[in-house]
Amino acid sequence: MDETITAQFQMYLTQQGRSEGTISGYLSDLALFAQWLEEATGEPFAPARVVPLDIRSCRGHLQAVQGLAPATINRRLQAMRTFFTWASEQGLVKNNPAADVEAVSTTRRQFAPKSLSPQQAYRLLRAAQAGRHPERDYALLQVMIQTGLRVSEVASLLKEDAEINERSGRLRVRLGKGQKERTVPLNATARKALREYLATRPPDDAVPYLFASQKGGGMTGRAISRVVAECAAEAGLTDQDVTAHVLRHTFATQYLEQNPGQLVELAALLGHADLNTTAIYTQPSFEAVARKLEQSALNVDG
Repeated sequence: MDETITAQFQMYLTQQGRSEGTISGYLSDLALFAQWLEEATGEPFAPARVVPLDIRSCRGHLQAVQGLAPATINRRLQAMRTFFTWASEQGLVKNNPAADVEAVSTTRRQFAPKSLSPQQAYRLLRAAQAGRHPERDYALLQVMIQTGLRVSEVASLLKEDAEINERSGRLRVRLGKGQKERTVPLNATARKALREYLATRPPDDAVPYLFASQKGGGMTGRAISRVVAECAAEAGLTDQDVTAHVLRHTFATQYLEQNPGQLVELAALLGHADLNTTAIYTQPSFEAVARKLEQSALNVDG
């Protein structure tokens, strides 16, 4: 993949206001497609030589050979559509070879997204307090668990976006999905963690971001994800595949357990434009269904 074209496409995505995670994902998906096509054809990747059959064949490879989930395949197809639409506008290709390639059919999610149990969340938070940057990392994880913010939203928070009072608090989320702004409340646990972390910041601290990096700027989404992964490893949760998004799912799951049926409230907190997206949290978890099957009267060897 030509580095100049990649850099120009990345700049285009940035100008479109795409999140850091989306840009990184699109560039990765495009590189994987280019690598697959080079191996399949034996020719160097050139956007102008890509035809619709290449896109369809790649889709089939991802389904039949790699066995990827429909959502993952469709995300890669969307990355290709976006790239070739841009390439067409730039005169790099005559037509968009991905324009008419259909997405893989998806079915309604059978189980709720993976989330942490209260015990697992405790272990994760305990690892943060015992780590290299205890106040910052503990506050970071608490904010994610107590508010359900996306990692990109946390990375964009400024100090002035946090209002912390004795009995109340809130965060102003400026860069939500679709560039929509919203305000989320901070409970006592999150307020205390943030207050203790901010007290460790120097009085003359010029970093405007709520969560500062060791290099003197704000923490990137990648850095935040790395903190989550490191704390999960330290807590012995490596088999749980704990990611920043799992913390968002944990918040949503716990909220509905304590407030059954309050989908409209949860959608507002999560920044969902469609209630159908929020409704996935009303599904039972895989673990809950597995426990019920173990308790079945038919499970005579259990």
